[in-house]
Amino acid sequence: MKRIIIATALGMASFACAAQSDLLVGEFGHEFTKKPGTPVWAITGSNNQYWLDSLGDEEPPAPAHEYSESERRKFWGRMLWSEETSAAARCIGNDAELICYVPPKTRSAIDWLKNRQSDYFYYDTMMGVMEIQKLPK
Repeated sequence: MKRIIIATALGMASFACAAQSDLLVGEFGHEFTKKPGTPVWAITGSNNQYWLDSLGDEEPPAPAHEYSESERRKFWGRMLWSEETSAAARCIGNDAELICYVPPKTRSAIDWLKNRQSDYFYYDTMMGVMEIQKLPK
């Protein structure tokens, strides 16, 4: 009986982790494309082996990873956001680009994000932070 309980608990934990990562797998766009719903970025992969693809350039998809708690806190600090609010966020990125999911309750505690409609943002060093949307499949 103990083995069944432990196996069930482990299965539920791995499902919860996969569900969190699925928040960031897919195609993303923004409101400035000529045609609404046009994908601008795509994240593919799983199990912390991800690829981030900027769809408008000729470059191949770049390797990316899910940011750890310490990486999120560091990024939040650079943005001058309360580092405590980074705990509920999920981000996938690399040295050049980052896409994050921030739940509504957490967004409301971050000045720059609190009036945004989307739970997602994109960041790179040239554009800074930009509100984006996850596109339906």
